[in-house]
Amino acid sequence: MNGWSFAKEGDFHEADVKIKGEKIMDENLRLMVKELSSEIEKGEKIQKKSPRTAGLLAAILPGAGHFYLGRHKDGTVAFLLNVSFIWGAVASFQQNNYAVGGILTFFEVGWYTGNIYSAVGAAHKYNKWEEDRFRDDIEKKFKPHLSYDFERPLISVSLIF
Repeated sequence: MNGWSFAKEGDFHEADVKIKGEKIMDENLRLMVKELSSEIEKGEKIQKKSPRTAGLLAAILPGAGHFYLGRHKDGTVAFLLNVSFIWGAVASFQQNNYAVGGILTFFEVGWYTGNIYSAVGAAHKYNKWEEDRFRDDIEKKFKPHLSYDFERPLISVSLIF
């Protein structure tokens, strides 16, 4: 089925268009494909998290991007790590210890940008995980019917070990 390859790539709209355009001779299979089509339509409504929002929140307040994604432990660690380095750098500069302050600032810039990068990457991972979970659920439900060639009256069986 051509539509299934689009669904596997995450293009649920095109998958639905292709599936609805299939020529199906068997009435039972036609009903199954109609049900599959309605399931695939739900793929367009998967709740996704914005990588841009996660990165922006992390830039405003370290750890906030992770909290937005529901990764509270990561957010807490990012917040505490950044606050610790900022506090240490400020305290070092106030005590005229510019070398230590400079070193702590250098590392803080790394932790700060890493926090933003991590939040954006975690948003992409979250979205991919949601799509993969959605596809796996559909595949489990419809797998026996997905390898059927709709234009020719053939049946194929695949065994996966």
